[in-house]
Order: sequence, then C-alpha cells, then structure tokens
Amino acid sequence: MIIGRVTITNMGNEMYNDGLFYVEQAEKLENQENKFNHWRYCRAAIISFCAAAEAEIAKLIVGSLKKQSRLSRDDKRVLDFLTDPNFKTKNIPTDLASISKKYNYLRKLNKLRWKSLDAKYDNLTKLRNKIIHYSFSSHDAVYSDNIFIASKDASVIVKNYIKELYTIANENPPQWVNSTASKTIV
Repeated sequence: MIIGRVTITNMGNEMYNDGLFYVEQAEKLENQENKFNHWRYCRAAIISFCAAAEAEIAKLIVGSLKKQSRLSRDDKRVLDFLTDPNFKTKNIPTDLASISKKYNYLRKLNKLRWKSLDAKYDNLTKLRNKIIHYSFSSHDAVYSDNIFIASKDASVIVKNYIKELYTIANENPPQWVNSTASKTIV
C-alpha cells in the first residue's frame, strides 16, 4: 500500500507527447496493406494533439482569471467550472462552449480584441470533431491518406497555437511544446 504518494500531471504535456507517439506509430505502418492500424494511430494523434491544446487553454484561462482583481458572476462560474470537481452545472459556461469562444475569452481576460481562430488550427479541430462525432458523411476525411498528412502536420499546428495562447496570457510557453519526438514521461 502506498501512503502519501502524489502524482503530478501535466495533461497538455502528456497529450502532446501521446500525439507524437501516435504519429511515430503511424509512420511505421504507412506502407502496409492493412490501412486500419495506420489510420487508428493517425486518428489518435489528432485527438491527442487537440486535447493538449484544450488542456493548455483551460490552464491559461484559470491563470488569467486568478490574476483579475475582481471577477464577474460569469467569470466566477467559469473559474469554478474549471477548478472545482464538485461544481454542479447543467450547461457548460457560454464562454467555454466552443474552441473559438475559449480562445476569445482568454483574449478578453488579457484585454485583447476578438480575433478569428488560426485557420489551420480551426481545420484541425474540425477534423478532430469528424473523428469523435463520426458519421458516414465524414468517411472520406477520416479514412484517407489525407489523415496521415494531417496527423503529421498537427504537431506544428498545435505547437504554434499553444505558443500563441501563452503569448496572449503573457506567459512563457512550456519547453515540451518544442518536442519533435515522443519520450518516456516520468
């Protein structure tokens, strides 16, 4: 029995590293006849990279809210939603309802104007949504050689997006975002 053990987690780092791992696995299977294993790793890479960005924007929103001298009722609700595991709500706060809304909420908290999401990151999240919320109309996007290209491009797209998020929050980006190969996290 382990007593008093604490596990430190960094979801953004872990998911980004997972994305790199899955791309490496997909590359090993690129020229094999059985495309399904190849596609499996491509899909997992895209989901992981996007999850890394989601974890980082949530962390930066919390940090930006905690820097505020006063919080509105809505801001307090967002903070509670993101930090309190016992917080009960029927709906996700409006400011967190989409990637674009989260991005612009972070911008607003840091006194920046509204801005469209980077087109490459927006397209990557749309592909992620086609994977997660699969329907037959998404078949060509999810089961094609283009998904391999997208999974390989995803690390750079997400790296640039995460760096932009840290710039918005006036913080230095984490070093792991510059990784180009997966590694064992201890």
